[in-house]
Amino acid sequence: MKTKLFLAALLFTAGTFLLNAQPPRSGAGAGQGQGQGQGQGQGQGRNMATPEERANHITAELALTEAQKAKVLELFKQDEVKVKAFREELKSLREKNEKMSDAQREKYAAQRKAHDAELEKIIGTEKMTQWQTQHKADMQKMKGQQAQAKGKNHAANKSGEHRPEMRAERAQKMKENFAPEKRAERLKAELGLSDAEKDALVKLFDAEQKKISEERKQKMEENRKLHDAEIEKIIGKEKMAKYKELQKSKIDKVKKNRAEKTV
Repeated sequence: MKTKLFLAALLFTAGTFLLNAQPPRSGAGAGQGQGQGQGQGQGQGRNMATPEERANHITAELALTEAQKAKVLELFKQDEVKVKAFREELKSLREKNEKMSDAQREKYAAQRKAHDAELEKIIGTEKMTQWQTQHKADMQKMKGQQAQAKGKNHAANKSGEHRPEMRAERAQKMKENFAPEKRAERLKAELGLSDAEKDALVKLFDAEQKKISEERKQKMEENRKLHDAEIEKIIGKEKMAKYKELQKSKIDKVKKNRAEKTV
């Protein structure tokens, strides 16, 4: 339990504001529950928010200036490297069936404190206090969601409910909550914005989402090409062609099954 809460605190402080809402890539449960940590493996395989997404979020929540946003983004990029290293260390511990040592806890606690100090330099004491207050509230919310999700998962297992469907539902809710219109509406209510300011934010958030989505698609395509190239080196062009045909056949089958389910 200490390991779970420690990683949750570290990742949130590093700016992973979607920690309590993001859908897992594979094998993860609601919130952090199952995906966040069977043993030390929590946080593994989660669809973590990018530094850009985290910077956009904190900028919107705290009304940061463009200069502050740029500095925060750079800080979050540095955090991402540290968090990835931490997750790899946890993965190694899990594979060895070992627990995190006190020295390791102290090391990452020190990194967390250094992060907080650097963030406070950028956004100021008042906004840092606001951010930390939100952190505490979100941590409590996350714990509540974990307990609720655990109960729902137990009931779903008894009733034969499918977890993929539950994950899809959570993903849809998250998508709706962070839609440009929803985000702008929340800020309008919290900051007393005018309709014109709200509309401008909607356009900004929409453009940011499209840019991030496009960048992700490009990155996935680049990784796919590199992956295929490595496979072809191993199995040769002839077998690679057969491999692609098999992959296409599987994809077509999945699409067909989805189409039949929606009818």
